Amino acid sequence: MTHPKPRWSKCNKEIYRTYLQQSTKPIGCQATCNPERDIELLIAALTQATVASIPSYNPTAKKKKRPPKARGPDIQAAARISKHAWWVWKCDGAPRGDSHPSAVEMKKAKQNLRKAQRKFHAMKRCSDLESIMNATDDNTFYKLVRQWSHLTSCLLHEGRKLTSPEDISDGWAKHFETLATPKKRPKI
Repeated sequence: MTHPKPRWSKCNKEIYRTYLQQSTKPIGCQATCNPERDIELLIAALTQATVASIPSYNPTAKKKKRPPKARGPDIQAAARISKHAWWVWKCDGAPRGDSHPSAVEMKKAKQNLRKAQRKFHAMKRCSDLESIMNATDDNTFYKLVRQWSHLTSCLLHEGRKLTSPEDISDGWAKHFETLATPKKRPKI
């Protein structure tokens, strides 16, 4: 189990010191010395002093796990080759310059890895845009548009440049309103 690191820069040292002095007095070797019990008591005292002296520290909070990176088999193979090329380069003494064969091989392996990553993300972007265009119900369409909205830093709507998130969402709403409103046809 992993505990988050306390932010010691926000620690109130006076509270920490006094709390430790009060809670460590009963700890110590008495007539029967039990080191395991003493260590557990010391750990508990340190944890309680940390909680008392750092306002936002929660020792029971779990670290958030990062979602797995989107990787295809091409990226995994290129990453494996790139790591091996880096290891060979490091074992050769990490030579600088384009004249050493291990440095050249490592550079080529990195280029191939970046190429595979760019290709994978381009294919993913195309498939996401295609799913937006082929969405049949409104919920799916808006859900997909919301996933892409964080990539937009500005939006040009009716000649106005919208930069704030609220303005961008309002611009999208107006755009889709105009798409949903039928235009008046001239009478013939």
